[in-house]
Amino acid sequence: MSFDDSEHPDFPPLADETVLWRYLDLPKFLAVMEDQALHFTRADLMADRWEGSAGPVNLEAGPTLYGEDYARMRPQMAYARQRMRQEIYLNCWHASAHESAAMWSLYQSSGQGIAIQTTWGALKSSLGSPWPIHGGAVSYVDYRVTFIPEGNLFSPFMHKRVSFAHEREVRLVLWSHADRGPLGTVTLGDENAAAASGPTPPGYDVPVDLTQITDQVYVAPEAAGWYAELVGKVIKRYELPWTVQHSDLSADPIW
Repeated sequence: MSFDDSEHPDFPPLADETVLWRYLDLPKFLAVMEDQALHFTRADLMADRWEGSAGPVNLEAGPTLYGEDYARMRPQMAYARQRMRQEIYLNCWHASAHESAAMWSLYQSSGQGIAIQTTWGALKSSLGSPWPIHGGAVSYVDYRVTFIPEGNLFSPFMHKRVSFAHEREVRLVLWSHADRGPLGTVTLGDENAAAASGPTPPGYDVPVDLTQITDQVYVAPEAAGWYAELVGKVIKRYELPWTVQHSDLSADPIW
């Protein structure tokens, strides 16, 4: 199955040449090589508690959209939304033609951060998954004035609050129950069916062809020379054709 590149309203086409970065600490970087996989985190366990949510505009629009049954439907809709937050898994990248000082500061620890550089096309072709994976650029909106489209389960997971716009996020989205119908294990008013399916795991490791995903990784601006050499040795041990580049932000000024 792997990546689903078919047209979808929540995943506008993204140029294959789009440059992407995934900033990692050393343990997570080692996990990528050891497992030959990308880790997808369950949406309700992400740092942003608003993942997969909507705002007050949607709440106010409810009676108009759903009529007099809205009051009765609201608890069931809230349950279904929460269940989807437990069935959607995310893997996130930063879109930029250049490194980001802000992203380094978020992800590096004492100069030991690492960034994998790739392109959207290479990322898509490198994936292998038992479920179809969708993806695209996140839309950053003001939830106080923006209606998040309803009627499609992916819409809430492709919108974030505008305060996170610095992330310039492109995300891969995996629905773990994609083969179980339009709402997976959840149907309105059928909480027993969802409960019977059991708890969902906190994450999935999706196989990835590391030789396709990139040929270059970067170490953090504050990384010492020995650290860059160590990363290179570890990469060589895993027999990967990756070169190690010190962050361009570490360059000395000309004057």
